[in-house]
Amino acid sequence: MHDTAYRHGRLFFELYWSDAFSVVAELGSQDVNGSLRDHSPPGAQYIGMDMAPARGVDIVVCQFAPNVVPPFALKVGPPDAGVCSRPAA
Repeated sequence: MHDTAYRHGRLFFELYWSDAFSVVAELGSQDVNGSLRDHSPPGAQYIGMDMAPARGVDIVVCQFAPNVVPPFALKVGPPDAGVCSRPAA
């Protein structure tokens, strides 16, 4: 993760997280040189999703067909916050 993305992730949680929130979902959560998960507020449930198993990935969304994301539902319901630090390709 680029150092500016890491800092922006920290700022996101500082500015926008609410005590009423409990679930964070991250798209592209593979931990490479740091993770937005590092800044997740204490007590928040963090769900990391990516296209392949890796450190920081809780749910593999679509391992073999990268351009097709199957519909899925999180067992905890919709997240209170969604984060992503990956640039668009």
